[in-house]
Formats: sequence, structure tokens, C-alpha cells
Amino acid sequence: MQIVLAKPCWRYPIAGADHTYNRRWPPLELLNCGAILERDGHDVRLVDAQAEGLSPEQVAHRVGTPDMVLVTSSALDRWQCPTLELDPLLAVIGQLREQVGRLLLTGFHGTVQPDAMLKLAGVDAVIRGEPEETLREVVAGRPWQQTPGLTFLHDGETVHTPDRPPLDMTTLPVPAFHLLRLKHYEYEILGPKFMVLEGARGCPCACTFCSRVIQGRKLRRKTVEQLGREVEIAVGQFGARNVYFIDLEFTASRELAEGICRYILDQRIRVRWCCQTRADQVDEPLLRLMRQAGCRLVHFGVETGSPRIAELTRKNISLQQQRDGVAMAKRMGMETLCFFLLGHPGETDEEMHETIRLARELDPTYASFHRVAPYQGAALYQQCGGDTTGDLFPAFAGSQAQRRKVDRLVRRAIWSYYARPRYVVSRLLSSSPRSLWRQLRLFLGYFS
Repeated sequence: MQIVLAKPCWRYPIAGADHTYNRRWPPLELLNCGAILERDGHDVRLVDAQAEGLSPEQVAHRVGTPDMVLVTSSALDRWQCPTLELDPLLAVIGQLREQVGRLLLTGFHGTVQPDAMLKLAGVDAVIRGEPEETLREVVAGRPWQQTPGLTFLHDGETVHTPDRPPLDMTTLPVPAFHLLRLKHYEYEILGPKFMVLEGARGCPCACTFCSRVIQGRKLRRKTVEQLGREVEIAVGQFGARNVYFIDLEFTASRELAEGICRYILDQRIRVRWCCQTRADQVDEPLLRLMRQAGCRLVHFGVETGSPRIAELTRKNISLQQQRDGVAMAKRMGMETLCFFLLGHPGETDEEMHETIRLARELDPTYASFHRVAPYQGAALYQQCGGDTTGDLFPAFAGSQAQRRKVDRLVRRAIWSYYARPRYVVSRLLSSSPRSLWRQLRLFLGYFS
């Protein structure tokens, strides 16, 4: 069977009213699907419109007339904080609907709103949750009524099969890296020839603003040898120079974090990499090992400078622990990126300014400010009473006036952080011209 895996193109680098950073990153879950289907003997292609800047018409031309197309509305790196803009997705599906055999949708949007997305997109079926095993069974010819994790129409009625159990990560093959054109992928603050890898899915933390509807709460991990082999192949055979371990909390499994570092060192793999984790889940011995193994950047979800908001959002971490974790990473010679959220329900102006002041105090290499969105599947969405805006995927839990105020504050926070003379001088002294251009383009994209 001929199958095409497709990712639409959203405006790059920043797009939509939700001000989402639309990354040119490899869609890892589609590479997993490709490897599984090729192992079963199928002909698989990837069309990544985001990476190449393709229009819906160009996507349709590239796709051709295969037996089946799977379109993602949110690649794995956006499962927990998806883009809420649907127009680019629907435009691609509209171009493909009449020219392919079967058309399926995967991603966050169909997982949380399967009925609505089935009708709105006009696809044959929606894959809910992790797509790898569901797609394999669909392609293998298993009756849809017997395939877990699927939503489709049958005799005019919507059918939802039972949810699929969480995937056993140790069953995944090496992603189908050969489906990519690696030259199209980069992370502006890490570098080009960029690859996304994962050691685990799931997060046991209880933060109210993060949607784990696909990832799940239970931590499910690969073996060290399994992940290490993927790093070896991505770097040695396909030329990846920069890697992001996209686990929600890279150090949640210390055994895996230490293990992959030692694997990289033992195999003498030369690669620059980054990860994301909590500031209370690192210490100097672990950070030192990570630095020796090639880690150059650590992302921390700080989120707020207000103790009250931290308690309401169930961060379960003190401001001092945030300070200590970020400071340790900086002492180890790593760059740091901290995420901050503004506009929590009931958050006062003073509490948002506390967050902005904390960002300046921590002084990470990069500070990322965002408006809080009540993603379906997150506790925040339920706390807000669900959608009260009339939007299928609401971008803010409050009035339009409140949203405009928060957006102004977000823009002001970004500008005031990066326009500091001391910060500008430090970046000029520590970055290459090419790196500075990539970062400047990302910065200006937010204000364009």
C-alpha cells in the first residue's frame, strides 16, 4: 500500500492570534509511523509543508494519489501545547480530499474534539491519541469497528471505538529518518541539521495548564540502548548535528538521563543537544554529566513569579528551587531558556509583573513569554468551566478586553527583556553572526 504522511504549513516563525511559535522541527510521530509501516512492507513518503514552506496546492501536488494519507494537526513536539489555528490544516485537507483513497487525521485537535474535527475536516477517520499502533492496524486492514483509538462515520452515525492503551515505548523501531530532508530543519537557538528524539512519554506532574491528553500521566520510557542507537543513527548516518530530547521532563527518569549521557560519551558521539525539565529535578552532578555529553541548552518551565499562582496551578515547586536549578545550569556552562505564562484566571496585574521581574532576576539566556491558553485535556480547561467563548479551541480563559491586556503585557515583557543593553551586548559577544540572525528573525517574527 502507498501511504503519505503529511504535516501542513503554518505561518513561520510566529502565527495566528494565539502567537504560536510554529517550529520547523521533524514530526517525530510521523517518522515512527513511517518506520512501522515500512517494516510491514508498505511504501511510505513524508510531505512536511512546514519544513519547506509549501502551500496547500503544492502539498497536493507532492502527495499525488496514494492509497492513504495521514495528516497531523499537531506534531509530537506540540502535543501538550498545540497551535489553535485550524485554517492551514483545513486548507490542506480540502486540497487532498478528492484525490486520495483514504484520508485520516491525527493530533491534539481530533483527540479532544473527535466529532467536531471529523465533520469540520471531512476526513474518513480521526485517530485519537498516539497514532503509531492505530495507523498500523488501519493499514493492515483490521476492521475499523475493532480498532481502538478511532472515530469515523458508519451508516451516518459517528462511531468512537474504545481508547487505545498507552504505547509501550520499547516496541518502537528506529524512526524513519530517511524520509526527512534534514537540511530543512533547525532550532534557531541551537542550530541547523536539527533532529527531535524522545526517550519517554508522559509526565507525573499535576500542572493545571499543560494538556497531557496524548502523553498521559504515567512515565513510559525507552531503554538506554534503544535511545542511544537512535542518536547514533541520526548523527552518524543522517548527519544530525543538533538534537532536542523532547521528553516533557527529561530528568524525570534519572536512570535514563544518566544512561543516555554515558552512552553518548562511551560511543564518542559528537552532538549538541538540549532538553526540557523542572528546576527541582536537576543537581550539579547530573548537569555536569549532561554538559560533558554535549548538552548545551536546558529549558525550564518556570511559568510564574507569584507564589499564589504557582500554588493554584499545582506547580509544586518553590521560587527558590526555580532560582537554584537555573543557577546550577548556568554554573555548568549551559545556556538556559525559561518559559513564563501570563494571564492565569484570577491573576492580578501585580502578579504578572512579579513573573516579569523573576525573569529578569533569573536572567536566562532566553526568556519565552506566553499568554495562558485553556487547552482541552488540561485541568485549567475544566476549572474554567469548559469553553465559554464559543470557540472550538479557545485561546484564552477570559474576556476579549482581558486578552488584549495580557497580549500587550506579553509583548512588553518580551521587548523589555531582550532590549536590555546588558543582554544585547552579551549576545553580541557570545553568538556567531549566523546564530544571531536566526535569533533576530525569531524575535522580529513575534512583532510582525
